[in-house]
Amino acid sequence: MTEKQKEIINELYKFKSGINLYQVFDDWVELMAYAFSNAINFMQSREDAYIAIMNKYIAEDRKRFIYMMNLLVLAMDEGFDDNLGTIYMGIENGNKHAGQFFTPYHVCKLMSALTNPEEGAVVNEPSCGAGANVIAFLERCKSKGIDYQRKVEIYAQDIDFRCVCMCYVQLYLYGARATVARVDTLRDLPPEEDAVFVTFAKAGGIV
Repeated sequence: MTEKQKEIINELYKFKSGINLYQVFDDWVELMAYAFSNAINFMQSREDAYIAIMNKYIAEDRKRFIYMMNLLVLAMDEGFDDNLGTIYMGIENGNKHAGQFFTPYHVCKLMSALTNPEEGAVVNEPSCGAGANVIAFLERCKSKGIDYQRKVEIYAQDIDFRCVCMCYVQLYLYGARATVARVDTLRDLPPEEDAVFVTFAKAGGIV
């Protein structure tokens, strides 16, 4: 675990609004997802959800959300990693709260090393979690000299909205051309409109 990841975990324990740790984490990733997506394609439903979450917290905690986001950006500037997945497991959220266990990033890197990415690749991750496998693939692309921000297309799905938000935020900040959706992959039903998130790169921000 990196120092920035540890610092974010430490900040999560400082919230004073009387909301449990696991809900604070969920609210944080949702806030980031709503803010990023509405900067691209405004949806009133997401704006309303953003405001409803913020209204639960005192002013000091609202500022802490922003500080944690800044720490996350700095952590991602240090290189590729499943930062949110590591933080999620670091507060024992997966074990105690939801029964979820994310694949460690070094294992994802090992699996990605077995791939041979090419320009124009289209990648589908049907159970994305926080996006570790996709992030490892992006790192593999970069190591091969492939401009994944322009030459690779990502589609990621998960049935858990928390995972959708975590994956979306990380792929957004890594500059991936990605569409992330809340959908039951096994049932293969189309997602609701407000359950689909596109990154800045996918929306044409990187051409």
